[in-house]
Amino acid sequence: MGGPLVLYNKRPSADILLLFISYGFLVLSNVLTYSYFEYDQDREDQERSLATTFGKKICKRIIYFSLMIAGMLLIVSLLLNEGKDLSAYVICTLMSLAMLSIYLAEGFFRTESAYGIVADAAFLLPILALIIE
Repeated sequence: MGGPLVLYNKRPSADILLLFISYGFLVLSNVLTYSYFEYDQDREDQERSLATTFGKKICKRIIYFSLMIAGMLLIVSLLLNEGKDLSAYVICTLMSLAMLSIYLAEGFFRTESAYGIVADAAFLLPILALIIE
């Protein structure tokens, strides 16, 4: 399935659109992860971010909501897919689990900025789609 949606050469089906929207929510959770974990530094440097503007608790809720929506869209998309090319679903699922693991083991990932390594590595997983195909 690799490649940008604009190069799809036809109107994308509902499962493809939902997959792309799911990916967008994963991107949102990734961006907000940095805002959440850099909260103290951003406050010290008087930088504005979602976390410093609305608080860490709301930022974390938005991250969980984004991951939940991404997961639900991924499931619906998979059900609509009818078993065609499952590699994108496997990769998006792994990305979602990697992002979720950062918050399930927050204490571990906070040390040494390990959250950044996992968050960045999760978005390298789509390279697997090129290898799998």
